[in-house]
Amino acid sequence: MLRFIHHHYGTCVALVSLVWFGCYFAFDLGLAALALLDCGCLALLFVLASLYLRRVTRTYSEACDPEPYLELGLWGVRRFQNARTARGKRALETYRLCAVSALSALGRYEEALGYLDAVDPSSLPLSSCVVYWHDRFSTLLHLGRPPEELAGLLRTARSCLDSAHKLPPSQKRTAELALSYDRILLSLRENGPSREAVAQLEQHLSAVTTELHRVHCHFHLSTSLLALGDAPAAQEHLDYVIAHGNKLYVRTQAMELLDKLEPKEATPC
Repeated sequence: MLRFIHHHYGTCVALVSLVWFGCYFAFDLGLAALALLDCGCLALLFVLASLYLRRVTRTYSEACDPEPYLELGLWGVRRFQNARTARGKRALETYRLCAVSALSALGRYEEALGYLDAVDPSSLPLSSCVVYWHDRFSTLLHLGRPPEELAGLLRTARSCLDSAHKLPPSQKRTAELALSYDRILLSLRENGPSREAVAQLEQHLSAVTTELHRVHCHFHLSTSLLALGDAPAAQEHLDYVIAHGNKLYVRTQAMELLDKLEPKEATPC
């Protein structure tokens, strides 16, 4: 029901208003009562639509299931594809970024890049601009782009964040955390795994606030420790990713890595 209300919000508003106008004529309701009931129902619809957004976001960030978030993003892209107003165009870019994040989490990086390329970063507010450049960095990192290009993306993201003076403190902390993680991943790409990088990942792990980011951090710890020859420690992190990664692509990758680590039983002759 929440999904229906969100996706057909305008229709629901119109139907509620028509129902109350019908009641006004059928039951001789006063105008004050009509206005009060109508406003109450419209407020309830808004709350229910907001609950849907919150549920989808939480399913992604805490249950590590990007599929409802992807469905939301693709719905929004279809809904606002031909938007002409500034508000509609901003909504289109927001939903494109939703699709990018979910597609990347599912390992569909080429598709994510296609949606990123459709976004005009100059039209984004500074808060969304940081998200855009972070997402572009992450997507191109997985597609194997050179460190020089990736470093340039991080500099642009940093510049956007430094210019976002009115960004709420909680959003700024989240952005700072994301960019600090990006810098660690860039260092791993440039210099390879090291004990220093592992220590940085462990410090980052203690600071993350969502299961989604926690799982990804455990995964990068596992690959770094494997490269350093510490298979037992790596296996602990792989076990965490498999236990909590749900539908994330890193869970599939973790299962493949763990399968290589575990000794195979000899086949009886």
